[in-house]
Amino acid sequence: MTPLPPARTGIADYSADLLRELAPRYDIVAVTDVGAAPSPAPLPCAVSDILRYAARNDWHDLPHVYMLGNNPDHLYMLGPMAARPGLVVLHDPALHHLLDCATAALGDAEGYCQALAAEYGRPGAVLAAQWRQTGLRDRAMVGGLPMLRQVLGPARGVVVHSHYAAWRVRTQVPEAQVHVVPHLAQRPVAAPDPAGLRAELGIPPDAVVFLSLGFVSHIKRIDTALRALARIARRLPNFRYVIAGELRPEEIDVTRMAARLGLSAQVVTTGYLDAAALGSAVAMADVVINLRHPVGGETSGTLIRALSAGACVVVVDDGPFAEIPEGAAVKLAWGPAIEGDLADALLRLAVSPEMRRGIGARAAADAAWRYAPARAVAGYTAALAAMAAAPAKPWRRRVALCDRVAQAAACDAPLWMAVGAMPGFATPGVVLAAAEDADMAALARLGHRPVRLRLRGAERVAPRGADAVLVVVTADGDGPEDAALLRRLNAALAFDGVAVVELRGLAAGARELASRAAGPDLLAAMGFVVEAVYAAPDVTGAAPAAPGLVWRARKRSEPWPAETWEAAGAG
Repeated sequence: MTPLPPARTGIADYSADLLRELAPRYDIVAVTDVGAAPSPAPLPCAVSDILRYAARNDWHDLPHVYMLGNNPDHLYMLGPMAARPGLVVLHDPALHHLLDCATAALGDAEGYCQALAAEYGRPGAVLAAQWRQTGLRDRAMVGGLPMLRQVLGPARGVVVHSHYAAWRVRTQVPEAQVHVVPHLAQRPVAAPDPAGLRAELGIPPDAVVFLSLGFVSHIKRIDTALRALARIARRLPNFRYVIAGELRPEEIDVTRMAARLGLSAQVVTTGYLDAAALGSAVAMADVVINLRHPVGGETSGTLIRALSAGACVVVVDDGPFAEIPEGAAVKLAWGPAIEGDLADALLRLAVSPEMRRGIGARAAADAAWRYAPARAVAGYTAALAAMAAAPAKPWRRRVALCDRVAQAAACDAPLWMAVGAMPGFATPGVVLAAAEDADMAALARLGHRPVRLRLRGAERVAPRGADAVLVVVTADGDGPEDAALLRRLNAALAFDGVAVVELRGLAAGARELASRAAGPDLLAAMGFVVEAVYAAPDVTGAAPAAPGLVWRARKRSEPWPAETWEAAGAG
């Protein structure tokens, strides 16, 4: 699934080029959103939309590849990605904006809050509560909270285009099968015409041209480039700064800022350029300014186009841009001195054609190997083969729950059974149990086929494979401490799975889980939301000889990191 031209997105252009490379090896159906305009150029594969795809049951079991970006063009993919996990080509290793567009931007504020809590546990719930109360969010949340786990967790493989992006994915989804596949160098659709574009834009033939490409957003730091040029404008030769991309005045008003800095005569805006005009713009440029901060981790298709064309490029030395070899670009550290450093670099480059040519030649030589179509095809072939060989991994609970009617209190049954804490399943599910023989027999009487869960030792259960777990903690047991126990249960459970924990014969202060006051905070920190708590007196109406307590909770997120829990004074 992917957007395709004429959609005004770099992912659409990239996908069209990739389809042309992969078509000789695979039979492909490209699935676009409803109402997508037909591609202006023929594609070597069938093209459908999401509605026709939904009606074709024979397509649903085929391998799926999702070209995923952090913008509303990809909203239509979220449902199929959850229902039919496949290979996700992650063009932006941060998806907060995408999930915001799927929830809060559509008026579903509660859905956004639930997503935050599901992704980040207690800290996410706190941020959600603050947003509910104030309606305000820090801009840094969008980049600092990438919201990858719930989207990528079910994926059978993830493709990224840089080692930096791979690191970001693995820090959020450690179990993900990540493949670093080189970004494809997009082939020119027409011979560039730099002289013609200069004339069209009214740029003198002798002017030095600085160029920035793509949508004009705040992270492109066009404002930094403008201020740097203003510093050196009187020392530069005749120059123009061409901003070739769709303007977004709500993020940065280029016209107003240029006027304030005295650069109105030098700044030229083009609006959106198609692929052919973009090639002419790169060929026309003497220096391409490709700044990004904060670095989200996306690989810039326009940057790769510029490097492949032998342009002299200036970048921020961070994230994927730091992976450009030394000498193949001018790499500047982002910090308080960035405007001065950028001004110095632009001045040196403006007066030295030899320096520009040398950097551009090294860029072209490296890009010819690094972004060669054959390397990209080999990378995708390996990722698809790995996906085909790997079994589908459990992620979400796969069975429907149906609560059982509580057994009579007087019956000879464990407390968890007497109160009806363990759900039943509409179809057989995976139930793990760390309990006594009588509890295992009780589970069997309820129609479950429980598997022993070992809480200590080398034996491990595949993570996220269980629909429910039952654990009985006794006074003479030698199991792990409560936090470690709940982490183990979290790892064993599928998302939305149910944990039932009974504490049997323990004094009220013996463990955190033995306290009805302290238990909910600990469970929340370990990724659970409490659905019910039962105490033996609640059932019998009289204090039992051996106190008992039962928790029933759902898995909603990964555990809160231990160091955060301890720093908060709750460990």
